Order: sequence, then C-alpha cells, then structure tokens
Amino acid sequence: MLTKAHIYKAVPYFPILLFLLNIGLKFSHLTTAAISHDEPFSIYYAQSSIGALINVLKGGNNPPLFEVLLHFWIKLFGISPFSVRLLPALFACLCPVILYYFAKRNFSLRVGIASSLLLTFSDLLLYYSHDCRVYSLFILLSLLSVYYFFEGLYDDRRTFFKQILFVVFSTLLIYAHYFGFFILIIQGIYLLYFHRKQFFKTSINYVLVLIFYLPCILNMFTRFGASVKGTWVEPPSGIESLYNMLWAFSNAPVITVTCIAVLFFALIKTFISKAYVRVKENPLTMFVLGWFLIPFLGMFFVSYWMPMYISRYLVFALPAYYILLVLCIETLLKKAVYCNILFAVLIFCFAFTNNLNPSKKQPIFEVIHSIKQHKNSNTLVIVGSHEIIPTIAYNYNRTYFSSVADGKEYHLTDSLLRTDNIYCTHNPEEIKPFLTAKFTKVIYLSIGEKNDVQMTSMLNEACHLEKQEELKGGNWHLSFYTWPKK
Repeated sequence: MLTKAHIYKAVPYFPILLFLLNIGLKFSHLTTAAISHDEPFSIYYAQSSIGALINVLKGGNNPPLFEVLLHFWIKLFGISPFSVRLLPALFACLCPVILYYFAKRNFSLRVGIASSLLLTFSDLLLYYSHDCRVYSLFILLSLLSVYYFFEGLYDDRRTFFKQILFVVFSTLLIYAHYFGFFILIIQGIYLLYFHRKQFFKTSINYVLVLIFYLPCILNMFTRFGASVKGTWVEPPSGIESLYNMLWAFSNAPVITVTCIAVLFFALIKTFISKAYVRVKENPLTMFVLGWFLIPFLGMFFVSYWMPMYISRYLVFALPAYYILLVLCIETLLKKAVYCNILFAVLIFCFAFTNNLNPSKKQPIFEVIHSIKQHKNSNTLVIVGSHEIIPTIAYNYNRTYFSSVADGKEYHLTDSLLRTDNIYCTHNPEEIKPFLTAKFTKVIYLSIGEKNDVQMTSMLNEACHLEKQEELKGGNWHLSFYTWPKK
C-alpha cells in the first residue's frame, strides 16, 4: 500500500524522474517535422563567424545569445536535424525541473509537483522544444532569473554567489530576448511594492545587468522603433485573441474553458472573502499574478499600437500561468483530497491532449521529394520566394546550405542552387532568360499569393501546364510545365 511515507521518500527523486519524463516526451518526434520556418535562418547564420553573426542579428528582432550558443554547438555536433534541435529540446527538458524547485521552495511541494507536470505536458513547450530557435531558452532563463531573485530576497543564508547567479541569468535573459525585460520590470515593481527597504540594496544587481547589456541596448531601442513603424504581426482581434492565447497555454478548447472557470471562480471567491485586503500577507502570489497578467493583458493592449501578441512572445509567462492555476484550485478547494483529485484530472487532461508530434504546417519533405523525383539535368526549378533559400537548401542539399560567406546573405548557397538549376525568386523577369533550349521541363513552387499571378501568367504563356500538385499544410502549390509550349 502506498503511504505518505513512501511518497516523501520518493520526493528527492522526483526532479530526476521529471527530467527523464521530459526527455521521453520531447525527444520522441524530434526530427519528424522538417527544419522550416525561422529555423534555417538561425542555423544558417550560426555557421558564420561570431562577429558576422552578431552584425546580421542587429537587423533582427532577437538578440544574439541563442545563435551564439548554437554556433559552438554546431562546431561540436554538426547541423543534422537531430543535433540542432537537441539544444532547444534540452533547454525545454530543464524548464519543468526549475519550475518544480521554484514552486516547491516558495509555495509548497504540491504546487511544485502539479505546476511542473502541467508545464511538462504543455503543447507550447513541446512545440518550442522542437524548434531550433530561442524560445525554450527564453522560458528557462526567465525561470532561473525569477528563482535567484527570490533566493537573494528571502534566503536568510543570502550569499554573494546567489547574487552573482541572479545577475548572470538576468543578463543572459535579456541577451536571449528583448522581452526578457518584462521579467526584470515585474521584479522591480514587486520590490517597490513589497520590499521598498531592500530596493536600493538590490538595485546594484540591476545596475550590473544594465552595464553588461550596454553593447546591445542601443540596438534594442532601434528594433522597437522599427516595430512601431510596422511589423508582420497582426493586431489583436478583441477578446478572441485573449481566448486563443489561453488556448495555446492550455492545449485544448475544453481544458481552456475549464481553466478560465477555475480562474474566474477563484477570483470571485477571493473578493467575497475579502482575501485581497490581506494581499501583503501573500506577496509571492501577487508576484505570480503579475508575472502572468502584465504580459498577458499588457502586451494585448500595447499590440493595438505595436502588434506583438503571439504565443512565442508570451512563452515566458507560461510557468506563471500553471502556478496560478494550481493556486486557484487550492483557493477553491480547501480539502487536500479534493485538490489532489482535481490536480490529477487536470494533469491527465494535459497529458492526454499533449501533441507529441507538432506540425510546422509547411510541406517541406513533400516538396523536396517531388522535386527530386521529377527533376533531371534538363529541368528548371523555380521557387517563388527568395526568403526560403535556406529552407530549400537545408532540406535539398546540406552541402549547399553550409556554404556560408560572412557579409553575403545566402550568396554562396543561392549560387550553388542555381548551378543545380534551382532558382529562388518571385521575379518573372529574372526567369525569362533561362527559358532556353537547355530545359524541357519547368517545376514551379508557388508559396502564398505574393507575385504568384505574374509568375504563373508568364509560365502559362511560355510553357505547357502538365499537372499541379496540391500540398497539405500552408498555401504551397507545385506546378509542372513542359517547354517550349506546343
């Protein structure tokens, strides 16, 4: 019979079991989806020299930390899909472990176990564990900054080493993503409201963080200024956007509605019992509430002016959401047995709806297979986008993809693809000179609607359309032509 004594004996092993569980979940389909979207961008430039890499990323929306780490990782393990995704997957596997330690240390063992398991079975975390981008690292560094923030604040054995760790992880956080400043701002608000006397003692840590961040601070303001003028992100669509964000955090619609109900009724009960009057007695709960609500609602309203309301930019609030859910359940159900039952049901629902093989919704494998199947030395291949050069090159011929020249964006890669008669362009005028007697077949990959009409019109005029292939996922189409037109 399982007793409390057995459970407490097993507690020291829980973080190890949690880490192993995450490895099993995150590694099961690590390479099933093709390298696509923004992944080839990060991998391509991570092959450059550090100086060139940092210079290129000055024009992007992320600081360079992840790509710098990936640069050295690639030198050790290469650029295979497994090796490049292994790094973000390991970051993702560590996130629930750090959340467990933070929640157990500052709330309770039950909160630590429940919230870390919810994060373990989060679709959003699993998706970004399979994405060779910064976002799993962003969550991890947010957790580490918050963990050592409270270690330095509440631990009676406060040590210089813990202060150093806070400075290190907080600096790395804002070098990983500009929105890492949200975490530091929330910490500052918390200090001013609950620990004003310690604010000036602690402020030296933030001064050090800013000093270490000086090389990047001008570029941060430049990028925010560029985002104000225009960005690819769409403004929110009212309350629907809030619901969709909670859906992304909660795996499935039924769970989302359940979580909304838990949050709502816990809020009502808090106001009825006037527990909010005793807010200073429970400052840690207020910190978690701010950690979730300030990004969740603040970024929503700001996005009407400067659009940024997408899940990848809010992932750092994911751990706070799960802690908050657990705390709300404890508010609603005072009896431990009822809490444990509801926790078990919620965790089971998350686990049951956890998609272990998330789709990136780009049919890269199908495209490359079809091109290779139909292509010969007399075939001209047109890919209707210049931006997709690294994606096509990575999945078509990794030798082409690895041909990187500092300061020349995709130059060698594009040239090598062209020697193989593959042209990545949406400009029909660039293609016309190549419709010569050398080619008897043309394969055209159209991506979206941008300039597709002009290219299609030119090809239909010059060539005979044999067939078209509809591709699942994304607005991609393959058209097969013979030349010259009979």
